[in-house]
Amino acid sequence: MPQAAGTPPHLALVSFRLGWFWFLPLGPDRFTAGVVVEEDAPAAAVGSPGALFFWALEQCPEASRLAADAEPLLPFLSLSGFSYRVTKLAGEGFGLVGDAAGFFDPFPFAGISVALETGAIAAEDVAEALARRGRVEAHDLAPTVATTRHFQRTLSGLARALYHQDFLALLLANSPRWGTSETMSQFFTRRWWDNPWSWQLWRWNKLRLLAWAQGLGRTLGVPLVPPLPWAQGR
Repeated sequence: MPQAAGTPPHLALVSFRLGWFWFLPLGPDRFTAGVVVEEDAPAAAVGSPGALFFWALEQCPEASRLAADAEPLLPFLSLSGFSYRVTKLAGEGFGLVGDAAGFFDPFPFAGISVALETGAIAAEDVAEALARRGRVEAHDLAPTVATTRHFQRTLSGLARALYHQDFLALLLANSPRWGTSETMSQFFTRRWWDNPWSWQLWRWNKLRLLAWAQGLGRTLGVPLVPPLPWAQGR
């Protein structure tokens, strides 16, 4: 979609009564957008993914403003959760990195960073094995496999959090008090991947703890931030 005037230069999440939108710029005049609607949300009868998207825009003025004057460049698609990860990442004559090793909805844009990181480590493993014995065996890719599993554990935890109403409420509230936007913007930086004591990882775990507190407060009627509109009464 061509980027409408006023569209944020970075990833934007917009909550509304029946779900939430995401907008991700792809360049100066294009962006990709999608909408997540709860399965049990009372939705209007629609006949196609495009009709559902435009119907959802009508329910959310802010998303409608961000997509104003945009024209679709590709067909609309309707997808449910399609996360996966491969159990065997290396064997005789093969090694898997990037999306071939696993994909974690809703983070397609994280796949580039993961692929570059694991691909570089795989290249080092292969070069070292060839230098030692002139061939590559499955155990030679152990560092690549370990790093890939580390990425997968972290990204799957984040994916689950972003589909949880209490964590998402904190993220969309974007209160400076919790430092949510700063934590999420730093989440994919290389600095903390290999350091369990890093400041970035500590802030991420603090957000998860706050999400737990949000859920407890919501149950008791005293949430940290207002619950999401579509999660009221759950």
